[in-house]
Amino acid sequence: MRLTEKKESKCKVTYNGLAGCMNAGLWDLSIYKRDMTRIFYEGVSGLRTGWESKAAQDMKMNDKNFKPTFDHVLAPQTTAYFICDNWDRFQDFEEFRKIYLIASQVCAVTSYENNELKKWTGKDSSQVLCPINERYNRCGIRLYHKNVGWNDTHLETPFHYPFEVPEGYLEYEAKTLLQEEGA
Repeated sequence: MRLTEKKESKCKVTYNGLAGCMNAGLWDLSIYKRDMTRIFYEGVSGLRTGWESKAAQDMKMNDKNFKPTFDHVLAPQTTAYFICDNWDRFQDFEEFRKIYLIASQVCAVTSYENNELKKWTGKDSSQVLCPINERYNRCGIRLYHKNVGWNDTHLETPFHYPFEVPEGYLEYEAKTLLQEEGA
């Protein structure tokens, strides 16, 4: 995927910010972890996927002034834990860039839905209360894409999470971040 010059710059600066911290050994000290994950959170872009919730779609049709909220489909700060704990993989810039692109993807939702989705992150971003690919379903959010249709009727599973999840992410999340199976 091609990024604009500005977004490519954000990717490189974000990578180098994390790389500097990792090279300094800061990830090994818990006092620095939140600040390091904020580097990634602040650095990700907002790449529109074309997916939108039914509620956002309805609001758009009923209110010409409606502005959707764009939810990152892979929680950026939580993703930073995955990146830093797997730095041997992501210290390669091209590998980092791949996950940066995935974590930058956004889905149009309502502000209310975005607040409901946030509830699946624990007290801090080092904890999640359900797997990332189940958040929309657990919030009862149907998703639509003009080239695909509804995520729960066109695809092979009753609720299909239509976004890419990096290799090893769900296993890492279950082993390291998942606190409980409900909120």
